[in-house]
Amino acid sequence: ASDAERLLNSLTAERSTITAWEKFGKSGWGEDGRRAFLHEIDSDAYAEELQEVYTKCHEAFVEKHWAVEWGHPIYDFEKTHLFDHADLSDCEIH
Repeated sequence: ASDAERLLNSLTAERSTITAWEKFGKSGWGEDGRRAFLHEIDSDAYAEELQEVYTKCHEAFVEKHWAVEWGHPIYDFEKTHLFDHADLSDCEIH
């Protein structure tokens, strides 16, 4: 299995037995379903677009609640931050 398939098969939503692979990965990504998971993109344009909807609070929440998955050695994710986490006082991270 590919790394993407292995990753997506390990992820399920709460109260569900359907994996992310079953729900999204098998049929493809993008508007026409022909893009690869984690396909190459224009990273500058994507980062700019992402920052319009994804905030430092979202990033901190994801890092807290998905720390086990992000840190799993089989995935070997490189840690990166879009935002400075020096002041998260205005974020509700439960």
